[in-house]
Amino acid sequence: MATAVTGVIDVLNVANSIYKKRTGANADAFSWQLIGVDKKYVESSQGLVFKADVWLEETTEFDVVIWPGSQYRSDTELWQLCKSLMPFHQHIKKLAESAELVMSGCTAVPLLAHTGLLKDKKITASWWLDSFFQRHIKGCKLDTSEMLRLDGKFLTCGATSSFLLLTWYLVRHYLGKDIADTVARYLLIDTEQVKQSAFFALNDLPAHQDGEMRKLEQWISDHLETSIDVSTMAYKLNISERTLTRRFKKLLGVAPMQYVQIARIERACGLLKTTNKTAQQIALSLGYQDDAAFRKLFIKHKGVGMGEYRRNREFFES
Repeated sequence: MATAVTGVIDVLNVANSIYKKRTGANADAFSWQLIGVDKKYVESSQGLVFKADVWLEETTEFDVVIWPGSQYRSDTELWQLCKSLMPFHQHIKKLAESAELVMSGCTAVPLLAHTGLLKDKKITASWWLDSFFQRHIKGCKLDTSEMLRLDGKFLTCGATSSFLLLTWYLVRHYLGKDIADTVARYLLIDTEQVKQSAFFALNDLPAHQDGEMRKLEQWISDHLETSIDVSTMAYKLNISERTLTRRFKKLLGVAPMQYVQIARIERACGLLKTTNKTAQQIALSLGYQDDAAFRKLFIKHKGVGMGEYRRNREFFES
């Protein structure tokens, strides 16, 4: 997307300005070039055109390579894009080998993973791409609940706007925490939001036509106040727990208990917005005798406590 290009440049420009002001340096700390894959220009998903400074085949060495994501439209289209880049895999690998850091985010992560560079690496990607990886790209240690994951020289980030956090890390890596934190304050980059799970929603999970799974999803929704475990769900479908987990991952991109947690968090959010129930009452209504455990789970998923979530929603919806 265009913001993943212009936004990175904006962050680096601000970092350059602060760096020169703090240190008295005349030269910028960061400079950059746009690399075109097979054209003399780079076109964003929205049709904005950027002139490429260099072609991929002409590149030699860069300290850092950043691969921004494009707009997601469908798994089919993304897989076609992955395959279309196969003739350039060797050039991409060569460029990555010479770099100190290789950074990618959003839908660019599967493009990079398809080259084999991320095999056995701890990575993240847009949170809705779990099922895509399950179907098309194996061998990566994917955890889409994380906003950023660093493994060796490879730094990956989640969905669209997480490029801000990605670029903040780049500034911190080269210019230090003080300048990076100043950049974050100027640009309102939330460096505390390190989980994508705050944005998970059941409605955004992949659609499927598995009738048995749809019945199970409805059963889960109807029984959130009870104790639900993997063995019970597997029994409902008359399959093994291992088969159930594979089925969830393939169809929905999440593990069974992760699905249940998302469902409970969504129900809690609805109750916080539409009722005056206390956090303890909501936790009890969702099968948690220990409301402290549910509060902790809520913070893990949403990044804020239940009380703060209610206050924030009241502000934005008033």
